[in-house]
Amino acid sequence: MMIDQLLAAIASRTDPEALRDRAFLTLLWDRAFRIKDVHPLDTEDINLDRGIVRIRDRVNRVFRFHPIEAGTRTTLEQWIHHRRDVVGALFTTIAPEGKIPRRLAPRDLKIILMGCASEARLSIKADDYRRAALVEFIRSRRSPATCEPERIEPVKKPRLDIRRI
Repeated sequence: MMIDQLLAAIASRTDPEALRDRAFLTLLWDRAFRIKDVHPLDTEDINLDRGIVRIRDRVNRVFRFHPIEAGTRTTLEQWIHHRRDVVGALFTTIAPEGKIPRRLAPRDLKIILMGCASEARLSIKADDYRRAALVEFIRSRRSPATCEPERIEPVKKPRLDIRRI
């Protein structure tokens, strides 16, 4: 399988980025997420105890809750533990001591995927990776279905009445 080849290539690395890349690739594979689904994730969107990840659907303004497998949970837990911070973006740069890590852009995440594929001597694109994950769903008869969506209530900003000032 493609995921096994990618993870084997990452296993030989000892840098901190290897933990992040492994967590990123396993999360993408586990539920066949798009990069645009994973990019805005914060650490608060991952519930490791229940094994659920919360994805924001910006178009329909709902959260969708996706179950994740034990292996994905473990890699995410290792990555979050390594970061030592509990809030903020899930996938960030590895910042030196005293610097604030920044959220990786979708383009950065695609570069990570392509770099890992190059290390594994695979010629794939992000869409190929997702297609292969979906095919694996069909073969294993797992369902990429989600749990019940939860509506996001819009935040109403108080109006400033300038007549009273």
